[in-house]
Amino acid sequence: MGVEAFSVEWAENQDEVLKLYNVLNEDKRKAYPAIAETPIFCTNYGGNIVAEIIGAGKVRKVCASVFQEASEVFHKKGRLIGSHMDANNKMIASLLAKSGFDYIEAFTPAPDTDMTLRDAFDAWKDMIMWINFPSSVHLRSEKEIKELTIDLIKQAGKDKHKLIVGITEDVPNGKWEKSFPVILDTLMEYGRL
Repeated sequence: MGVEAFSVEWAENQDEVLKLYNVLNEDKRKAYPAIAETPIFCTNYGGNIVAEIIGAGKVRKVCASVFQEASEVFHKKGRLIGSHMDANNKMIASLLAKSGFDYIEAFTPAPDTDMTLRDAFDAWKDMIMWINFPSSVHLRSEKEIKELTIDLIKQAGKDKHKLIVGITEDVPNGKWEKSFPVILDTLMEYGRL
């Protein structure tokens, strides 16, 4: 649908959008017990929420109980559950803290969003941060990429055992050949800070 079309529908036909959302949630409620019975280790639930479009209050109203319900089902079977949250999350940080999630996948720290990695660890104390290395940083010099990688390790601080660094979003064309080795080498060299 795209952001523009969704925004129009959200503004003009919100009740209809929410009806569809509720139908999809009912289907998910049937699926998660079956998925939790499989030998999976973890699963992602939902994600890609843009609170600036939907509104933080509406996100709380329609997502909070669904996140908690899904988390309970997976935890009863000893499974981990998280969500793909790569946008600005400050507006919904308290909701995510109460979600029951074990991790946030694709969390993209500043400079690409409104939360630093330290902000995330402080807001979501018991969660693993499976971050997306900020896409914009791939455009920087090797020195700057290294500096930001070291800064991320330092921001994790005492929580670095709960940090997974990944590339979960698009990397600007022709940049990964330079940035990936710098990121990996820096993580290997400084990851034990």
